Amino acid sequence: DPLLASGDAIVPFTVTADSDSDEQSDLECLKRVQSLYQPNKDTLPPPQPTTATADDDEDDFETVRAIFKRFSAY
Repeated sequence: DPLLASGDAIVPFTVTADSDSDEQSDLECLKRVQSLYQPNKDTLPPPQPTTATADDDEDDFETVRAIFKRFSAY
């Protein structure tokens, strides 16, 4: 088969009696997670502080400068 390369594996899909119960348990799990993690519709998230962004950018620039300085020695 030209679509298969060395190391590719074909895993046959077979329908078993367990597949329905797996789908049901997956659906129940999804519903449970959705009920636990519903977004707050009436409240907005707190605004991000502007100084933290500037500090993060400065840290990023310092990191890049340190990387360039380190590799310029090679």
